[in-house]
This record gives sequence, C-alpha cells and structure tokens, in this order.
Amino acid sequence: MNAFNDASNHRPDINRLRELFVELDTMTLSLFEWGDIEPTYDFRERNNLTRFTVDSISRDEILHRLLKENHRRAAAQGEAPPAEPEEDEE
Repeated sequence: MNAFNDASNHRPDINRLRELFVELDTMTLSLFEWGDIEPTYDFRERNNLTRFTVDSISRDEILHRLLKENHRRAAAQGEAPPAEPEEDEE
C-alpha cells in the first residue's frame, strides 16, 4: 500500500495530495460540463485493494460518460460508427 491510499496516513503532505486529487477531479468534471455528478471521496475497497477514490455510483457514471464521449469523438473522426442513442435520450 502506498501513502496516498493508506487511511491511517494523515501527514499534511499526503492530505494535501488527496485535496489536489479531489480538486483535479472537480475541474475535470467541470470541463466536461458534468457538474451534475457530485462524487464523494473516501477510502474504498475495490478488487481487494483499498484506495482513496470516488463512490461507486459516481465512478460508474463517469466511466459511462467517458465511454460515450470516446464513441462520439471516434465517430466524428470517422473511426467508428456512432453509438446508438439510449432510450432516455431524444
């Protein structure tokens, strides 16, 4: 385990690094205009590893939107057929 993902590590430099991690995510969500996603951060277990990361619902939504964005960009470049619209989109 590294210091960043060690929940018992409260050194000021590591806490600051975690704050910067959250700030970077917040800025990235803003740049994509995904302000409706409001992740919460904590130490979470995934694949038998504990990580300082976003909640699973936000993670799944971010990954879903990134995949959709990748398909959109690939289609715009003529590299892939456009993704099928979802049922809730019009």
